[in-house]
This record gives sequence, C-alpha cells and structure tokens, in this order.
Amino acid sequence: MPFSRGIFAQQPSYAFGVNAGLSSFQSLSNSLTGIELSVYYEFPAWFSKAFNFQASLFYLRETEFFLPQSGNGQYYPYFYGATFSGIMRQKLSGSFFLEEQAGLLYMKNYFFSNYTQSNHGVNLGIAGGLDLRGNSLSGFLLSIGYKGGLTFNGDTPSFNSFFVQAHYIL
Repeated sequence: MPFSRGIFAQQPSYAFGVNAGLSSFQSLSNSLTGIELSVYYEFPAWFSKAFNFQASLFYLRETEFFLPQSGNGQYYPYFYGATFSGIMRQKLSGSFFLEEQAGLLYMKNYFFSNYTQSNHGVNLGIAGGLDLRGNSLSGFLLSIGYKGGLTFNGDTPSFNSFFVQAHYIL
C-alpha cells in the first residue's frame, strides 16, 4: 500500500507585485520615451484554476522629468490609470515560467499641458521569468516582459513598455 509524504490541496493564489520599465507613449503626436511604474493585485477567478484576475494601477511619465533640469516650469507629459486583466501563467522547464495577460484599460491622458482626457481601451502583456518559490506555495517570482495599452476614444493615446517585475504570491 503506497503512502504519501505530503498532500497539497490546490488553493486559490492571491498575489501582489510591482514593475518598472522604459516606455514609449504617444497621443496624436510623436512618441516620447518615458518611465512606467505599476503596482498590482492578483486574485483567482472563480471559474478556473488556471486563470487569475489582475487589477493594476500605473503611472507613466516622460523620462526627462526624473532627470535634473536647469529650466523651471517645463511641462512633462504623463498618463496614469488602471487595468483589469485576465492572466495565465505556465510553468516551463525547471524554475522558468511564461505569463500572458489581456484586459481592459482606463487611462487619464495628460500628454498636452492645456487639457486632459479620460480614455478607454485594451492592454496586452507577456513576461517570462524565474519562480523562486522552490517547493513552497508562497514566495517570489521575478520576470521581465512587455505590456502595451491602446485606447479607442479621444486622442487615442497608447503606450508600449518593457519592464522588470517582482511578484509575491501569498
């Protein structure tokens, strides 16, 4: 009669994370280089064990804003907003994994200094990285990846970001 050393129930996984990266963003103009910062919370979908939801807040600003400047009063374009995405993560070989996401995007557009807009659209992303949890159910995942956002109303702002991400599964 075989005996089991341990039984692990499949549990819903909750997680949070941060990412930062370089971005290209535009709104009825030439694209600018920016820095994007994002925080997110991930929680299980009630209808699938292989699929999670992710709610995210992001901030994207022209790179020169973060550098020392000699001129005062200069305007630096920026976006901020939120996404709600579905996310899937597949284990590759060893500790490596691949994740994909797609979802909805809400963005406040402050590209031009004289007016703002609220925009709606979609976001897509892909990342690959290392799962540092070992045999534990909780722990860190580190990854690099791409995400992009495209809106469909107003000045149709969009962005493309390449990021580094730290993710902690509870």
